Amino acid sequence: MTSAESPRPTMLRLTAPSSTTLGRALRLQDGDILHAINGVAYHGDEFELRRRISASKNPVALGFLRGKQTFVVLSTTGRLGTWEAVPAVDMIEMARINPDFLVNWEVLRGADGTYDLHSLSGTLLALLAAPLWLLQMRLWIPAAAFLAGMMVSTVVSPLMAGSVYLAAGLHIWNGGHKYFRKDRQSRGLQPYIVIAAPSERAAHAIYKKLEPQSRFLFERSESDPATAES
Repeated sequence: MTSAESPRPTMLRLTAPSSTTLGRALRLQDGDILHAINGVAYHGDEFELRRRISASKNPVALGFLRGKQTFVVLSTTGRLGTWEAVPAVDMIEMARINPDFLVNWEVLRGADGTYDLHSLSGTLLALLAAPLWLLQMRLWIPAAAFLAGMMVSTVVSPLMAGSVYLAAGLHIWNGGHKYFRKDRQSRGLQPYIVIAAPSERAAHAIYKKLEPQSRFLFERSESDPATAES
């Protein structure tokens, strides 16, 4: 008498992510395959996925396979589109991931391979020193508007200046990513992918592994006159 064969493990493939708000925000695509949760291989159905995520008080790190590329995003829900079970594929074993140390970073890419990225969460610098953050992000027009508002309010009243600074800082902290995205789109870049990383430096390193030929938008090339030998 032979025992019944064990069921073949499956993974979940995502379709129609653009039909959900978070699926669009995370730049997920049709065919993305969920292969891990918090760095641990995931084999299960949609119900189990949602149960696992809802049981966590914080966002979880979802590992996706897109073609030959793997990337991780943070999510608070499994409602990212329509899920369908597909046969599991062999994956290189990953290290466990603590999602509490990660932040989602949106990468915008141009047709020529240039890119830039920014945090989808408000940063402490944007809250405490909004003008400095705006200048660091090369958002010249919002920075000029911020400083002009501070100058006018300071003339009227120091108390008003403090209130304006606080209100503007909160606004930039909550919506600075919108200014960033609009500015980079005016430079020819478009939202491409979201990747979870513990820092901006790490996000750059992860994206460079995904797209080795890419070049940071403000990176000076060897042919740049500013770097050429005199």
